[in-house]
Amino acid sequence: MPADIKNFSFELEHELGAIFLNMSTLKDAEVLIGHLVEDMEKAVHMGEERLFYPEHQRMVRVLWNLIRHTLVDLNLQVDELDKISSAIKQQVLVQEKLNNVQIETRNAV
Repeated sequence: MPADIKNFSFELEHELGAIFLNMSTLKDAEVLIGHLVEDMEKAVHMGEERLFYPEHQRMVRVLWNLIRHTLVDLNLQVDELDKISSAIKQQVLVQEKLNNVQIETRNAV
């Protein structure tokens, strides 16, 4: 395996691991938002919206920031995966051309 392909495979594995980590973070945020919705509905039902507003507002702010930063990271990682994919395709095309030239050279001799 050419060294470039080997390096690309390591980069690819790293980026995929980062994406899976960010996906896990987003799933956790989804669960927390679900719990928050339940808590807010319970507070409304009990007529205690004002009592719980600061706590709920803090949780919404924290989750919003977490999701926003995680999505920024995911977008950067997807861009990096696209670059790695393009580089791998380019390397494969170069290798195919070299193989074809070698075959043609052998056939010409």
